[in-house]
Amino acid sequence: MATPATRIVFDPVVGFDPGLALVDDRLIGLLAVWRAKASAAPGGLPDRRDFGLEVLHRIGVLPYAMVVDVIGGGASFRFRLVGTRIVEMASRDATGRTFEEAYPAPLAAKFAEVHRWVTVERRPARYTGSLYFHGKDYYSFELLWLPLTDGGTDAAINLGAMVYGPQGEPALR
Repeated sequence: MATPATRIVFDPVVGFDPGLALVDDRLIGLLAVWRAKASAAPGGLPDRRDFGLEVLHRIGVLPYAMVVDVIGGGASFRFRLVGTRIVEMASRDATGRTFEEAYPAPLAAKFAEVHRWVTVERRPARYTGSLYFHGKDYYSFELLWLPLTDGGTDAAINLGAMVYGPQGEPALR
C-alpha cells in the first residue's frame, strides 16, 4: 500500500489576531524589533535588511522563521526561506515554491488571504490554532507575520515566525 501524501490541516484565518496578543517571548521580541525599526523607517515599514540571519538568531526565531516574497503586489507569494524547525515538523521544505506549487488550491488560497491582509494593511498579524501533518501529532501554534520593504516603501516581503508545541500546550493557547 502506498504511503499517503503529507496532509496538512490548518485554517490560518480562524485564529486571526490583529491585536497582536502574543504569548511567546521570542515573538514578542521579534515584534519589538519590528516596531522599533518601523518607527524610524521612511514609509513606516522596516526593510528586509534590518532582519538578517544574525538578528533572527539573536532573537531566537531563526529556525522558526519564514520569509515570503510578495509577487505582483499580492497576486502571488513565494517562500524565500523556511526555517529548519518548520521543515522538520512538516517533513517538507517549501523554500522556492509559490503557495500554489506547495499546497492544494484551498490551502494556498487561505495562505494568500493571510499574506494579502499583511501586505495591503502594512501591519503585523498574529495567528493561532492547530495543525496536523499526516502521521504526526496535532500541534498548537502561534504565528506572527510582519511586512517588510525590499529597498523601497512598498510591502514586498512578509517575515514570519511560527512557534509550536503539543496540542493544548498552555503557552500556546
